[in-house]
Amino acid sequence: MKLRGGKLKNRVVFFGLALFTVFTAGVAGYCFIKSFYEDTNASIVDGVYWTVVTMTTLGSYPMGVELTSAAGKIFTVMIVGGGIIVVFIGLPLTVAPWLEERIRGVFMPEKTPVPDGGHVIVCGYSDAGKEVVENLKMHNFNYVVVEKGDLLPKELSNMPFVTGDPASEETLKNANISKAASLIAVKDDAANAFICLTAKK
Repeated sequence: MKLRGGKLKNRVVFFGLALFTVFTAGVAGYCFIKSFYEDTNASIVDGVYWTVVTMTTLGSYPMGVELTSAAGKIFTVMIVGGGIIVVFIGLPLTVAPWLEERIRGVFMPEKTPVPDGGHVIVCGYSDAGKEVVENLKMHNFNYVVVEKGDLLPKELSNMPFVTGDPASEETLKNANISKAASLIAVKDDAANAFICLTAKK
């Protein structure tokens, strides 16, 4: 998730600049070619209309709006190419990560704050992890569940959890391990050994 904020913003800015550049070039080039190569007065409105139609590759112009000269046809091909790259390639690359964020937000459980201290860190949320959490709840212990994002079920809503690899030092820091009372690892033996070694650091 960290990655997406900065990268998505950069993609949006880049896409906006590319779209503006191609659009501006289209309008200016259209008016120039109409005036100097086709001896026709071209309005800005016609230029905008032609550029939008060309960039979206619709290719349907009213009489007198199309470019008929050789220079105009070459320029049309250039704007069509720019439109394909910007609209049909740049737009999905910009929108797809944004949609992914929105969808992930819908299906990911709502997050509650990690306890300030004196809590138990439960690494893993398999059947064993669920049983540990139920026992901690029963005895009114503060806790936080640590699990990879793709393994977190929706049922974790309104429960404190940290998304990430439980064997990662950064993930355990996010779980406030320095102030935790204890840590319980309930994954497989190899993963539990790595988690404990990382926690000991």
